[in-house]
Amino acid sequence: MNESGVGEDLLVFVYNTDSAIFRNETDASGTVVSSSARECSLYALTCRADGMKREWEEYLEGLGHRFEVMGRDEMETRYPAVGVRLPAVLKDSGSELTLVLDAGAIRACRNLEELTDLLTYKLDHTGVLMHGL
Repeated sequence: MNESGVGEDLLVFVYNTDSAIFRNETDASGTVVSSSARECSLYALTCRADGMKREWEEYLEGLGHRFEVMGRDEMETRYPAVGVRLPAVLKDSGSELTLVLDAGAIRACRNLEELTDLLTYKLDHTGVLMHGL
């Protein structure tokens, strides 16, 4: 888990991989990146084998929102009743959990710039795609 930023709402970036990937844990063969991480479209856009891309980290820090990065295992623990396809970007306002970007929207992005442009647009103009997950 990684949380940063200011403000009341929390943007939650949920990767379709286990959270160990963000702690750079290796398996018995010394491999850091699991096959499930390579198959996660959000991971493919935002990360390298040695961690998050610098451009993605800078984007997140510049959002002006608190944010948290987590794997599917952490989501299952923290938000057990939420049945959204992963990866996803959620907004947790404390009383309501809102889907900002769904798996299909993330998968449609061909590169990091398209992802950040889409996310910026959603946050600035529409805010969310769905209310009350």
